[in-house]
Order: sequence, then structure tokens, then C-alpha cells
Amino acid sequence: MDPKAPNFTPYDFLGYFFPGAFAVLFADAYFWNLGSTAPFNYETLLLRYAGKDLGIALPFIIISYIVGHLLSYASSLSLERYAIWRYGHPSRTLFKMQVGKYLETSGRNSLASKILRIIVWILLLPITLFDWFFGTYAKLRSNYICDFDPLLSNIVFNAVNRIVLLSRIKEPEKCGPPETHDFWKLAVHYAISHSPNHIYTLRNYVVIYGFLRTTAFAFVVIFWVLTLHFIASSYSAMKATAILAVASLICFGTFAAFVKFFQRYHEEALLAATMAVYGDEKAPELNVITYSSSGLNEATSSFTGSVETQHSQPLPPKPNE
Repeated sequence: MDPKAPNFTPYDFLGYFFPGAFAVLFADAYFWNLGSTAPFNYETLLLRYAGKDLGIALPFIIISYIVGHLLSYASSLSLERYAIWRYGHPSRTLFKMQVGKYLETSGRNSLASKILRIIVWILLLPITLFDWFFGTYAKLRSNYICDFDPLLSNIVFNAVNRIVLLSRIKEPEKCGPPETHDFWKLAVHYAISHSPNHIYTLRNYVVIYGFLRTTAFAFVVIFWVLTLHFIASSYSAMKATAILAVASLICFGTFAAFVKFFQRYHEEALLAATMAVYGDEKAPELNVITYSSSGLNEATSSFTGSVETQHSQPLPPKPNE
């Protein structure tokens, strides 16, 4: 595939403009309603925006685009980090690698990290509460978190081992266990370089999960704005509770969809790299492929290029051999 200059992609609209425009319109409607005596309903909103001059279109697009970038950045620092702290990085979750508890940290800044995670948990309260209820208590996390089966897990992991061996690093196992490395980045770039047919699928997943992540964060901001509004006003407690409950469900639903497509992106990248490796004549051969009913935690402990268990079979031949 010939290299091309970056274009204005759909991600710029889905990931930046739409969430930014939604946030700008919500802010405008909210502050207009605070200073207006007219009832806040669909008809009054339609009258407010129907007669707007098209001359404000360009400033609106620019402001929405900038706000969308800010929301996207904030969501990557909060929502995405929460998902990784809560469930582990998707590349590791797919292999059933051990994931620490949410507040499990280490290093010199361990206390600061714990405090940061607590703050993020509180800020994302409309998501974290439902995430605990549906994901932990109701055991429904499999609807948006999944993993490879034992056979596929070992096939893909052996392919990653081949990519590592291409670097000619001697004794890569001395670098530590795979769960401590960003091996998925190597797999993504290998897939892009050697399997261009998967690029558009990967790009689509980036568009979708980026849009959902930013939108979920925008919904969280709106939830807190509504919460403060209900506290400061004489709004009916029953109606306010119902509205906030629905808003929380929307926040969690969008978050769950983000996690699902965030994981699908990494799954597609790892499988694309695997297909590229098995079709690459230059990829180093491995001695065995392993089968384990308990995933990679027991089957592997490091990048060794050859992993042996009780149920090992010869590595399947590469295509065209």
C-alpha cells in the first residue's frame, strides 16, 4: 500500500465534531433556559434554533471541533484509564493475563496513583456504580468483555513470539513476562505493514470506540451538570432521581459499548498480525504450539519463542509451504 498524506477522516466528525457539537448545544440550551421565562420544551428549543443565521455555522463548527478535542483528551485520561484499571488492557484481557485489582498499584507514587484512581472513580460515578452492579454483581461483563479460547490464545501468542524473534533480541524472556510489555503495539504495526487489507477495519474500530468514549464522557459531564442543577433548584426529588437514573444508564450503556469496540480493535489487530505472520516466509519458526485449558497464565511466563506444556502439538505449516 502506497503511503498517503493524512486526510480529514470520519473520525474527525464522529470522534470530535459530533460530541463537541452536542456539548455546545447542551450548554447553550442550559444557560439560555436559566435566563429565560419560557418553558423548556421541544417547541421552545425549535423556535430558538430554527431562525438562526447561517453565518454562525462556521464559528459553531470551529468551536464544536475544539470542544470535541478537549472532550476526547479528557475521556482518554479518565474513561479509557478507568477501563484499563478496571479490566486490564484489552490485549492482556484477550489472553486472560492476570489483572490486578482497581486500587492495586506499585512504585514510588503508589499512594498518589491510588488517590488518582479514587478521584476518577468518583468523577465517573454514573458509570462506576452500574459497572459494579452489571459487571460484578449481575455477572454480565461477558457482554462487553471477552477473551480468546485456549486454542486461539496460543496460536495468536505464538505469532506474537515470532514477531518478537524478528527483532533478533537474544533471550527476550529476560525482559520479563509479556503482561509487563506493550506487545500489542508491535503487533498493530506489524499488521499495518504486512496486512493492509485489515487497515480499514482497524480504522473503523478506532472511529467507533473513539466516538463512543468521547460521547460517554460528554454524558458524564451532563449528568453532573443536571445533578448540580437539581440540588440548587426546587425540582421534584422523585423526578430528579428518575432523570438522573436514566442519565446514568445512558452513560453506562455508552461506556460498555466503548469497552466492547476498544477490545474488538485490539482483537482485530492481533488476529491481523497473526495472519500476516503465518503468511510471512521470513517469520522465524517456533518449535511447538501449546494448548491450555486455563489460558496463558499457566501456559506461558515470558516471551521465549517456544512454550511447552503437557498437550503440545507441532506448529502448523505456514501457507504455500
